[in-house]
Amino acid sequence: MDIELPRGPSVFAAVVVLLVALIGLGIAVSPRGEHGRPVLLSPNVRAVEHYRRHALRWVGDWQALRNELHRVLEEEGELLAISTRAQRGFEQTIALAQEVEATEAPASLVGLHDQAAITSQAFVVASLAVARWVSAPTGENRQRALQTLTSADETLKSLEANEWLNQSR
Repeated sequence: MDIELPRGPSVFAAVVVLLVALIGLGIAVSPRGEHGRPVLLSPNVRAVEHYRRHALRWVGDWQALRNELHRVLEEEGELLAISTRAQRGFEQTIALAQEVEATEAPASLVGLHDQAAITSQAFVVASLAVARWVSAPTGENRQRALQTLTSADETLKSLEANEWLNQSR
């Protein structure tokens, strides 16, 4: 026994199911505003949100890098292992600095971009000072590395305090 469904109602049902699925997907992935309402992303708003998310990721990367550089300064043991960690930290710092410089900021976030660039430069200087200490482990070089790392941490804290990064996510 075969059941035949008329073609019109089955196509209509398939379109309704597809529309419901797309609406559900849209609701699930739409960014939310302060009151939980979906936010319409115009090209400008999308660019701002895209850059803001980049900056949030960079902050997390710099926090991890700061911790790694502190571990290198505090680590005692095989010089080759310490040197490898310092080199890896320096390479990560350079890659992050290049990414910050290559990412275009919307006009409304030029100040945030400037803060990110300053933080990036501070971490390049700090990782270079740590590498210099590893290659010539004197008390003076260690002190300079600690100072530059503290300075980089201060610029990072200033960036973290930026209002654009503290909006509800």
